[in-house]
Amino acid sequence: MKSSRLLTAIAVAGFVCAGAFADMSQFGASAGYMNVFDNNAGAQGGFLWGSGWGIADLQAITSDDATFELLPNTNAYNDTDPYWSDGFGDGNKWMEANVYREHTLLAGETSATMEYSVGAFDLDSRYTLQAFVKTLDPNAGWATTYSDYQTIDAAAGTVSLTMDTTGYDGQILQFGFVMNGLNANPATDWGSATVTMETLDVIPEPATIGLLGAAGVAMLAARRRLRK
Repeated sequence: MKSSRLLTAIAVAGFVCAGAFADMSQFGASAGYMNVFDNNAGAQGGFLWGSGWGIADLQAITSDDATFELLPNTNAYNDTDPYWSDGFGDGNKWMEANVYREHTLLAGETSATMEYSVGAFDLDSRYTLQAFVKTLDPNAGWATTYSDYQTIDAAAGTVSLTMDTTGYDGQILQFGFVMNGLNANPATDWGSATVTMETLDVIPEPATIGLLGAAGVAMLAARRRLRK
């Protein structure tokens, strides 16, 4: 009977160590940011400005904040405005559309992973789509302190993107997707890509640290009872 209690305590600890790491509620709701650059003959020119955009305006279409249909930006196109149109039926600004979810890293959080999958993909080849992880330091003017990108194509399947977050406590962790290319004329079908954030994990979770401590206490108490 005493040994079974010890085994139960060990099982609880094992469950705490192994489970509950796929809780995307650690991250805020999805957000959007657009960086705008000059059009350099159909390529990215000099940086002009950046600002927060609604994700639908990027355009990123979602109903559950996990699966997104990502399309080239068309809502900035205006064929009567030379800022947004080249005068020949095409866009005139290079757009970097970011959709992401973020988490403020805490001391003791050592690893973060996004697992994502790629569904339908017929994006025109003049656009590039990437998954990314990055950290921003709010105490250094929101400077990017780490970044890693993976190019997404039709053959991507299910992929993981992982970062060692040791030493980044207090910084803002972002996982997301970024599309690059000219603002698009909506009269043309430029295709799209469907991506799903399957999991967003930060390890260990703050709640898990407390549970591990509780499990350790339970194991120690079980051992003491076993010795009596």
